[in-house]
Amino acid sequence: MTQPRYATGAGRWIRRASIIGLILSALTLLGALGAVAATANAPFALAEAVNCLLAAYLAVVTGVLLRRNRRQDEAGANEIQAWRYLLLGALILTVAVFAGQGAALLAHGPYLAGTDLGWVVFTVGCIAAGPFFYHGLVRWKQERTALADPNDILNGVGAWMVVVAIANAVHQPVLADDPTGYWRTEAGYALIGTGVVLFGSAVAIANLTGLASDARAWLLTGAMATPLVVALAPLVLSTGPQAHGAAATQGLILVAAALIGLAHQRPADRTELLPAMTETTTASALTVLTAGLFVLIQQALSSEQSVLITGLAAAAALGACYRFVTVVRDLAVLARARQEARTDELTGAANRRAMVTAIEQGLAQNAPVALLLIDLDRFKLINDRYGHSVGDRLLQDVSTSFARHVPPGCLLARLGGDEFAVLLTGAAVGHVEQTAHDLVEAGATYRSLDGRPLRVYASVGVALNEPGMPGVELMRRADVAMYRAKNAGAGVGRYDPDLDAAAQEELELAEDMQWTFSQPAAVAEQIRVFFQPQVRIGDDQVVGAEALARWEHPRHGLLGPSRFIDLVENQGLMGILTERVLHESVTQWQRWRAAGRPLRVSVNLSAGFLAEPRLLEILDDVLERDIDPSQFVMEITETGFMADPQLAGTMIRAMAERGFAISIDDYGTGYSSLSYLNDIPATELKIDRTFTQRILHDERTAAIVAGTAQIAHRLGMRLLVEGVEDPDTLAKLGDLGCDEAQGYLFATPLPKDAFVTWLERYPSVVTPRVPV
Repeated sequence: MTQPRYATGAGRWIRRASIIGLILSALTLLGALGAVAATANAPFALAEAVNCLLAAYLAVVTGVLLRRNRRQDEAGANEIQAWRYLLLGALILTVAVFAGQGAALLAHGPYLAGTDLGWVVFTVGCIAAGPFFYHGLVRWKQERTALADPNDILNGVGAWMVVVAIANAVHQPVLADDPTGYWRTEAGYALIGTGVVLFGSAVAIANLTGLASDARAWLLTGAMATPLVVALAPLVLSTGPQAHGAAATQGLILVAAALIGLAHQRPADRTELLPAMTETTTASALTVLTAGLFVLIQQALSSEQSVLITGLAAAAALGACYRFVTVVRDLAVLARARQEARTDELTGAANRRAMVTAIEQGLAQNAPVALLLIDLDRFKLINDRYGHSVGDRLLQDVSTSFARHVPPGCLLARLGGDEFAVLLTGAAVGHVEQTAHDLVEAGATYRSLDGRPLRVYASVGVALNEPGMPGVELMRRADVAMYRAKNAGAGVGRYDPDLDAAAQEELELAEDMQWTFSQPAAVAEQIRVFFQPQVRIGDDQVVGAEALARWEHPRHGLLGPSRFIDLVENQGLMGILTERVLHESVTQWQRWRAAGRPLRVSVNLSAGFLAEPRLLEILDDVLERDIDPSQFVMEITETGFMADPQLAGTMIRAMAERGFAISIDDYGTGYSSLSYLNDIPATELKIDRTFTQRILHDERTAAIVAGTAQIAHRLGMRLLVEGVEDPDTLAKLGDLGCDEAQGYLFATPLPKDAFVTWLERYPSVVTPRVPV
């Protein structure tokens, strides 16, 4: 907290003035107390004269402080107002001392007497400062708790009235022989009530608002204690407010004013803002009500009843009752708000907040708990097609269906969107599988909304708690199980730690991939290109090689395409990977050509890469590297072509126009259509390994391969078969008319140097085009 702007420069005298005023007030007080012990009039006269001058001095200082209050940017609005009221109360105190003493001096001498106008002015001034002090304390509490409770003032007024009533009831019989009669007057009782309320409020606020470590709070508490001390001083000194007690009480008042000025000058300590709470004001109202009822009962039993005492006690009790009425109303509103905060507005089921709370409570009991996470399949399709109003009604209907299958004592919640959850506890955990299947069946029920037959399907993930498991982990496991069920289309999925570990590893791989592919040097170092030979059937001549990507991961070692290709595709990084494979393939092709072995190179192009805006630009860069494009085969899967036939056809024709050869990969595994064979300028059909593995034992598969070979040859294409692992299969493929083969029978995918070494053992020729 920065210093106030007046704490430096010309404003330093203000801080010093407050300290000087405090010192002088304390010395005057000590002198007055010494005079009480000496019982001499001269010291009293001197003390009262000094009090008069000191009051004028402190009034000026307090007035200046009031005028130059804290800056707006250093304190909240409530704190600025708090100091304004506190300083104004201090100003009233000092003016009351000055005016009271001045009136006494003008009347008959330096001494104040209980019947003098000066003492009356002094007493009324002390009482009049009380509301300003109390309002300043309330404002300070509002600044600390961000709570503006209108009943704070009501509690203060009620507390004041009940204290005055108690003071009347107690002092009348106890001080019946008071020689001055002052403490049996309304002014004395009012001053006692003011002192008790101010001191009690200061202590309560300092402790309940986290200000116990703030020196300003205790300076103010000391200042608020002085009216109570002044009110009770005559009892301690066994004298009235005149003569011996006057100088001491005035000195106390001036000490209070000086303490307030000093507190205002101190910088604020760093304290944490507390949440808004109403317990303090409610406890105060209870105290006032109890005390008021006590006084009313005492008056009812007393032989000498006082209308004033009864009226004050009754008013205080009524005010406390009003406070309790407002508390009940606030509690009702709070209960309704809490219920709404824990309920889903659309379905009436519990919401996410309620579910999280229930999970934490269930886990805290160390009892078996099962969480079922439900997601609706096809809901987005229905919502987008028919609108949100139909979607909302569908959610309501589904929620009702789910509720019928939730065991008693268990909780159904809508977490958001089309996601629900069921928490099973107690004996219901033993029937978790049956409950999960019941929920799947309930979600798949046909529904008719506005004459539309609608049906959604539910995927349910099941997770059980383990000792010490936090709630967030249980929800995460249920979420993993639910996505497993959704991906498998199985309806119900149970959490599997092995699959979860694999998913976590995949997530880590995705994060590593993002970093690797953002660094060109890392791509060149970690993305390696292997080559698998392609051999002509009949003479075992090596005619080409397929370029296959591998990822040399720093922690996991060499990863095959099945571990990372899908991640590359999903994260939109296929362009970077394909460009790397293409350029490395060009480099190796040039190396083979220089060694007198010009082989074809086949490169896979994914469906996503066909939509890559830079595809043709990348191919043009490759063409600038002095190559024969006919020796580079772009392999495109059937599924890649069918994803967007028009775009794929345009890009394939553009590649063919640049001289690149085109191969239709995995032929027969997708949605094969003979029409696109006529549209695509392909030079090669590549049959998937699934056919190869059955060709020796399934005549229908053999017939399909033979027919495909005839179609390929009629269209001027060669037929390449992958997945060949034994000589018998190779011989059968030759009998069926296949042209080339690729598989482990010849070699696994090899690093570039190992491929060259392997190649030296085989003759290599360029494959002539198969005649029509």
